[in-house]
Amino acid sequence: MHSVSLQEINTLIQAGVDGLLDILPAIPGALVDAKEPSSDVNAKVDFIGQIEAHIAFKQSRGENVDFLNQVLSNIKHLDGMVMPVRIDTQA
Repeated sequence: MHSVSLQEINTLIQAGVDGLLDILPAIPGALVDAKEPSSDVNAKVDFIGQIEAHIAFKQSRGENVDFLNQVLSNIKHLDGMVMPVRIDTQA
């Protein structure tokens, strides 16, 4: 989950993996191609790094991060998981 795309997350959700809708990764604008809208779903992001940075920011402001810590724990549990084979249902 350090290098994952929205498409890979969507595939895991469709395969029944829980906890991936609690927080969504942010896709940096520089990775989005306006000419190719589908390119943003294949852009790789550091999902765990984003959550850790969000936790650090909220902690610096004195905000409660219990929920984010639970989300991070769940995501780390999935880190390294073998991705399910994607079946093309549009063929």
